[in-house]
Amino acid sequence: MLELHPKAQNIECIYGDFNDSTLFENLQTYHYDYIFAMDASNLSDLKFICPEEYQNKLSLMLDNIPKNNGKSVPDPYFEGRFDDVFEMLNRASGFLLETLL
Repeated sequence: MLELHPKAQNIECIYGDFNDSTLFENLQTYHYDYIFAMDASNLSDLKFICPEEYQNKLSLMLDNIPKNNGKSVPDPYFEGRFDDVFEMLNRASGFLLETLL
């Protein structure tokens, strides 16, 4: 099992369990309506390996926040901004949910 950084453990205690991310190479892209990358580098990698007919499903997670296009989620381990990252993803998820409903 993956051991979480102490700051991540604190957020997990407050908000609940983290889900493990899925390796993209194991995904069957046609099963998903949306595939979100956390940063521009990962989005570029996804675009490289994703079949052309499914490229329209790819985007940055923070693009769900209005007027936030092109912004990446900072690496919480590298930058130590666990609370900020959680709030960014929570906000982006809220906007995504609003567009789906």
